Amino acid sequence: MSRSTEQEVLSLTSKSLPEIKKIWRQLFESEAPPYCRKYLIRRIAYRLQEKAYGELSSKSAKK
Repeated sequence: MSRSTEQEVLSLTSKSLPEIKKIWRQLFESEAPPYCRKYLIRRIAYRLQEKAYGELSSKSAKK
């Protein structure tokens, strides 16, 4: 993981729920679902990595 992506992912845990929801809106271009903060952080972290390194291949995603 690149240093900046890693730092961005790690910084998510120190952000407030409103900040997390704002990041969600920027990444997914929709309102955040009404799930717990931990779930939103996991999804955002995955999306940040996806944007930095690309999506999984269809073969890998099926595993």
